[in-house]
Amino acid sequence: MSAIPPFGPLKVRKFLFMSNNTSNTSGGIGLPGLLTVAFVVLKLCNVIHWSWWWVLSPLWISFLLVILILLIVGIVLLAKSCK
Repeated sequence: MSAIPPFGPLKVRKFLFMSNNTSNTSGGIGLPGLLTVAFVVLKLCNVIHWSWWWVLSPLWISFLLVILILLIVGIVLLAKSCK
């Protein structure tokens, strides 16, 4: 059996897609994205003469940090499950 509320499909659609204007999502570009845009603009305007590796470094450094954190969490959870 599925967990469908006991009212019609139209009311289900209204129920699922109604907004109560209390959204807690954060949006925006973030610091790595902002730095990347700034570095790309500076590179294209010949203000800085960095390699493209360094211009795009905020993106790959933040990606590597996320991977590192996930690895650490995985190792800790694995160590806890072995005890």
